[in-house]
Amino acid sequence: MKPDKIKELVDRGADVNAPSMVGVLPLQFASALGQKDTVGFLLKHGAAAQGNASSLYSWILSLNPALDKTDDAYMQLTDSCTRSGGADTALHHAAFAGNLESVKQLLAWGADPRAQNSQGITATEAGRRMHRFDVVEFLEAAEADEAKGVLQPHSPSFIASKRLPSK
Repeated sequence: MKPDKIKELVDRGADVNAPSMVGVLPLQFASALGQKDTVGFLLKHGAAAQGNASSLYSWILSLNPALDKTDDAYMQLTDSCTRSGGADTALHHAAFAGNLESVKQLLAWGADPRAQNSQGITATEAGRRMHRFDVVEFLEAAEADEAKGVLQPHSPSFIASKRLPSK
């Protein structure tokens, strides 16, 4: 997804919250691929940070050559992700793919770090299952901040909020 093509489509009236033919939202796709500029553009133009659509997990898994596709954990994760039933948020996708900058952007725009998909999996758990420990650490701190209702100057939620672009 190229930002100039996205801009062209939006300028022509495309709905930034419309799913693709396979049920994936543009924000989910850009978040999974770590396309920071595209994520920012979509959020600025009304993409729902908390929107749900189909799961990209199995697609991402199939394209990642570094994963051992015969590993039992990989097989279980693929099965679980394939059955997620379309309740994955862009935050789930960003965490799963290990895109910390996309995670920060999405939190800054109001994504709920405690939101669960239809399998009861949070974005933190999605990141943990893929060994994205920097993302997991950040999301755990954001969840703790959310639970307290307080933003600390050193917290991920506070840092992300400082990056909130003007709408």
